[in-house]
Amino acid sequence: MTNRTYLIGAFSSGEMAQPYFDSLKVLGDSVTPIIIQYQHKGEFQKVNVPLNVKLIKLAKDYSGNTGKHKDFREYIAPILTGEDWTIFTDMHDVVFQAPLPEFPDVNILVASEGKMFGQINFWKDLFPVSMWADQAYNVGCFAMRTSLVKDFWELLFIDWMKFVDWYKTGTIPQIKGGFPFNAPAFPQRLKDELAIIFNGFYDTMFFNEFIKEYQSKEELEGLFGVYAYNFEVGNIVKKNGVLYTKEDKKISIAHYNGLSSDGRKEQGGGE
Repeated sequence: MTNRTYLIGAFSSGEMAQPYFDSLKVLGDSVTPIIIQYQHKGEFQKVNVPLNVKLIKLAKDYSGNTGKHKDFREYIAPILTGEDWTIFTDMHDVVFQAPLPEFPDVNILVASEGKMFGQINFWKDLFPVSMWADQAYNVGCFAMRTSLVKDFWELLFIDWMKFVDWYKTGTIPQIKGGFPFNAPAFPQRLKDELAIIFNGFYDTMFFNEFIKEYQSKEELEGLFGVYAYNFEVGNIVKKNGVLYTKEDKKISIAHYNGLSSDGRKEQGGGE
């Protein structure tokens, strides 16, 4: 089988995704992009897509952060072949700045958020105490060996279906790594709200639990730069709208984590 590096993502807003597509040229032919486009308010928004992008249009609204990984499992996993790499990033708040660095002989490449979960009030309020001492790795940009990312999607699907079972029955199951709340039953309205909320956050918890099992992971300098809500995270510096390492090397994949690259608030969140 031919080894290649896949680049995958999903979006609904054509305007917010355009900088991602416009900046793809800096990666040249080093990646094979496969992208899902969702409808936005019932329509596919216009977007200019490079010729080397395989675009899969799904006639539904954005599935949520966890839901899109279920769609990757269904629509993209069967396309992926070989044993090289698959890079995933969000799209509405990601731009490419420089060619990819050479990848090391590991299984997972991650982007740290620079703190433990217990040091981030947002996550501390949501996640179980058992995760508070864990390093927070950003789920909006990562790379895995292609066979491993398929395993990730399969296990995420199984775990998420357990959550769906709870949603249907009101019974909390034992879910990998614990769960951010615990009650035998909730009113239907609250269950609906929690389903929407945890569709947005469950992928973060599961991803961080999943990669803890794999020691062969690395934070590759110059690959990902996370600029989280106007704060430089980890070993990065922002100069004139561009993210660099502290050694003044331009970072390949800039993730503005909730903002578009020009500072506008992201539409939809997590796309």
